[in-house]
Amino acid sequence: MLLFAPLSITQAQDAPAFWDDIFTYHDPETVLAPRAPGDVVMMATGDVLLARSINARMMKSHDFTFPFAKLGPFLAQADIAWVNLETPLLTGCPIQYVGMKFCGDPQTAASLVFAGIDAANIANNHSENQGEAGVLETEQILTDLGIGITGRAKPVIFERQGKRIGLLGFTDIDTVNWVSAARDEDVAAQIKSLRATVDEVIVCFHWGLEYHLEQTDRQRDLAKFAIDSGADIVIGHHPHWVQGVELYHGKPIVYSLGNFVFDQAFGGWVNEGAIALITFKANGALTVNLIPVVIDDQSTPRFANKWRAGKILKRILSVSAILGD
Repeated sequence: MLLFAPLSITQAQDAPAFWDDIFTYHDPETVLAPRAPGDVVMMATGDVLLARSINARMMKSHDFTFPFAKLGPFLAQADIAWVNLETPLLTGCPIQYVGMKFCGDPQTAASLVFAGIDAANIANNHSENQGEAGVLETEQILTDLGIGITGRAKPVIFERQGKRIGLLGFTDIDTVNWVSAARDEDVAAQIKSLRATVDEVIVCFHWGLEYHLEQTDRQRDLAKFAIDSGADIVIGHHPHWVQGVELYHGKPIVYSLGNFVFDQAFGGWVNEGAIALITFKANGALTVNLIPVVIDDQSTPRFANKWRAGKILKRILSVSAILGD
């Protein structure tokens, strides 16, 4: 496995001030303390599953808060909270504990409301598990709850503190018919159209190889293409493990935030992830933090303790790099 030497970070003269801070542990209880009037705080997470055993548990217990019980209040403090939803919501979704064809009962969307989720990306390799009907019902359920949807060929735009922030989502995994595929021409067209109407463009991609620490050449090429097309920040998911962070022309790329709410229990790092905490400062500066999380009981994320968080951040650092101008 190729490791990008951390020394390259300290040698880069044009790296934004936040670069070193990305890999520094921050106490989650105080990380928002520097927030000043006029700042806009965005949080993004990795994969959220409301299907399979998590759907079954919610439906049987009628407790639609437990997946976000430990971190929902934290996410709710964000001006914008964005998740990757790997679950079509479908009336009549059966209770099941295994399988790769996902669905969640519409009632499970209450968990997203509890956590203060503002936007959900549905462009991923499970978005069409229930066909077009599942995509359309998911879109309707989320819209009725006031949750914006990325991945349907149109942006979500938020206005916060006088700043307009636009979100786009694409999947680079599998052939899709009813959500946004990461075709270069579509990526460029949507970014350029959005660029003209907002102050910040943030793009998420569902991409890469599952259970791989290192981002692929395709991920890196697509991220750079998005930034060259006008994106300010690129965020990724799908590998189920955290991956590296990269700066390209001073723009941050977070290749994979790992899992967030998920029921995987086998080896590796599937029970770990990170929250990307991005702050658009009132003075025009940008800060980026990664808040490591650990998943308990095959469902519920919590903050990693300082020791575990340090290991996760060190792993992310090992495959991170700066690409200069």
